[in-house]
Amino acid sequence: MKNCVIIGGGLGGLVCGALLAKEGCSVTVLEKNNYAGGGLRCFHRHGVNYPTGMHFSGGFQVGGQLYKLCHFLGIIDQLRFVNLDIDSYDEVVSLYQNKHFCLPKGRNAYTESLCKAFPNNAKEIQNYIYAIYRLVDEVYLSWSRPVSRTFMDHSKDFFLAADRFIAHYITNPELRELFCYLIPVYAGVANETPAFIHALVNYSHIEGSLQFEDGSQQLADILVHLIDSYGGRVICGEEVSSFSVVERRVNSVYTKKGNTYAADDYISAVPVTKLITMSPQGAFPRSFCTRLMDSRCTYSAFKVYVRLKDGSVPYIHSNTFCSKGRGTAWHQFDGGESAWPQLMVFVAHPDKQCCYTRAITIISPMLFDWVRKWEDTIVGHRGDNYLEWKRKKAELLIDALEKVNPGIRRYIIDIDTSSPLTIRDYLGNKEGSLFGLHRDCNNLMQTYLTAHTKLGNLFLTGQDVNVFGLCGTSMSAIATAEMVLNAPDLRTRILQTVL
Repeated sequence: MKNCVIIGGGLGGLVCGALLAKEGCSVTVLEKNNYAGGGLRCFHRHGVNYPTGMHFSGGFQVGGQLYKLCHFLGIIDQLRFVNLDIDSYDEVVSLYQNKHFCLPKGRNAYTESLCKAFPNNAKEIQNYIYAIYRLVDEVYLSWSRPVSRTFMDHSKDFFLAADRFIAHYITNPELRELFCYLIPVYAGVANETPAFIHALVNYSHIEGSLQFEDGSQQLADILVHLIDSYGGRVICGEEVSSFSVVERRVNSVYTKKGNTYAADDYISAVPVTKLITMSPQGAFPRSFCTRLMDSRCTYSAFKVYVRLKDGSVPYIHSNTFCSKGRGTAWHQFDGGESAWPQLMVFVAHPDKQCCYTRAITIISPMLFDWVRKWEDTIVGHRGDNYLEWKRKKAELLIDALEKVNPGIRRYIIDIDTSSPLTIRDYLGNKEGSLFGLHRDCNNLMQTYLTAHTKLGNLFLTGQDVNVFGLCGTSMSAIATAEMVLNAPDLRTRILQTVL
C-alpha cells in the first residue's frame, strides 16, 4: 500500500486525497486550520451559514464534470443543492442603462434568449457560443484530449485574451459588455485573462449553476468522511512548516507543532509560493522559484454578509451580476478606490423551505493595495480606522443592493464584512487572492504548472495548477492522482462511470 501525505486540506487536497484513498493508498492530509475545506468552508452567524469562497458552481448537473467525479466517489447522492430559476439562473443588471437581462439554463435556451434580445446580432451570438463550446473541448481538463497534449496543439482562439475573444465575434458594444458579466467569477483582466478560462466559466454557467443547500461546507465534510472511511485521516490544526530532501526526493515533512510525517509520495495542495518558502535551499531550481515568487496573483474582493428579517423577502432564485458604469467591466480599477465598486455579485441564501431569502452575500472585486496600510495587523486588532473604512465600503454595496432590490434595506437586521485581509488570513492566499496565480495569455508559461515537480515524489495540486475554481481545481486533483498512482486510465474511468 502506497503512503501519501497531502499538505493542505482545501478542495484540491481533499479531492486528491479522496481519489487516492479510494484507489487503495494510505492517505494523511495535514491542514493548518481547525477545519478542513479551504474555500469550501462556511462561517456561522445568527443561524446562517455563509460560504467563504464557494457561493455557486456549475458542473453538478447530470453528466457534468463534477457530477461524474462525485458519482465515481460515491457521494453525489449525499450532496444537497438549491436549484436556481431555469429561466433566469443568472440575472445581469446594468445600473447605468437600467436594464435587466435574465439568462436561462441550457445552450439552446441561452442562445435563443440572446438572439431574441439582440436580433441584429443573432448570427454573431450563435458563432460566439459555438466558439465557447469549441474552446471547452480544447481544454486539457475538459477530458476531450489525451494527457500528452500541450499548449501547442490548441487553436488561435485558445491563446487570445478573453476581451479580444469576445470582440472577435461580437461587434455590438452592449452585447460585448453583457458577455463579460462573469468577470468577478474568474478575476478577469483586459488583454491578459486567457479566453479558455472565460470559456470554461461561461460554459459551466450556461449548462446551469447550482447553490449548495446551507453552504458548501457539506462537500468538505463529505470528502473528509470519505477519506476516513477508507482508512485515511485528515489532521486539522497541523500546519506544515518545512520539509527535507534526500537525493532529489522528499524525505519527511515537519509541522509547527514539532511533528514529523514520512510517506512514499507527497502532494502539495497549498499555494505554490507557500510551498517554496517551506522548501530547503536548492530543492527547486532558482529560476523556478524566482519566476513564481515574482508572479502576480489574481485580485481579491470585499464582501458584505447581509441578514434579513425572516419572511420579509421572497427567495431570489437567481445570482445577480451588477455593473455600475458603461465599459467598466474590464477596467473596473482604472478609476481608483474612489470609483469603487464597479462590479458586484448578489447571492441570495434561502430559508429551509426555499420560500424566503434569509441572507444575501454581496461580493465586489477589490485590490489588496487598498488595505496594504493594515497588512501587518491581525484579525480583531486592525484599529478603528479600518473598522470605519469597512463600514463605508459596506454602505456602498448595500446602496447598490437597494437599487437592484428597492426597499430591501428596511429588512436588514445586521451585517458582517470581509476584506482582502480577511481572505488572506482566513484562507492563507497571498494578498487575499481569490484564485491563486494570475494567468496571462501573453505569457502562459510564466504561471503554467503541471502536477510534476523536480523532486521525484512531490506532486502539486490546487488552484495554482492548470485551471482554478471548484471545477478546475477538482479536475487538477484528478490529474495529480493519476500521476501519483501512475494510472492514466483514472480520468477515463471517472468519465465513463455514468455512461
